[in-house]
Amino acid sequence: MKTPLTEAVSIADTQGR
Repeated sequence: MKTPLTEAVSIADTQGR
């Protein structure tokens, strides 16, 4: 399940938090 929340976390993780 792809939710906006998980996507946002993924983006943040990619940016290095």
